[in-house]
Amino acid sequence: MKNVLEWLCLVCFCLVVAAIPLGIVEVLVLDSGATLLGCRGTELAIINCGDGAPHAVEEIILNLPFGFVVAPAFLLHPSIILNGIVAPSIHPWMKYAHPLVIYLYALNLILILAIAHVIKSLVRFATGRLRRRA
Repeated sequence: MKNVLEWLCLVCFCLVVAAIPLGIVEVLVLDSGATLLGCRGTELAIINCGDGAPHAVEEIILNLPFGFVVAPAFLLHPSIILNGIVAPSIHPWMKYAHPLVIYLYALNLILILAIAHVIKSLVRFATGRLRRRA
């Protein structure tokens, strides 16, 4: 179980690190009004690629950098998303089953596991240096 958790933290760390250059490329390319892989950016920095399953996968991947920025803000102020964007006419408990809410919680989990990987690596590095000195 420990190896699975370490592997999962490493995968999440790689996802976060891969989103950094992707976000830079998106800002440079989509800000000029061009298309990236047949996708266009909107005013809210959300990327739309069209209809269909392959385009949905492209949208999820290309929206990761923006999602990693928005996800921590969602943890601090969830009422903005829950009351404003998610349909207010649905049952109050069904707000938490909305796909946008699940997506933001998943991105928060990825960020937390990536941070755990960094902390674990720093602790291993520090304890390794202390053992070599002794």
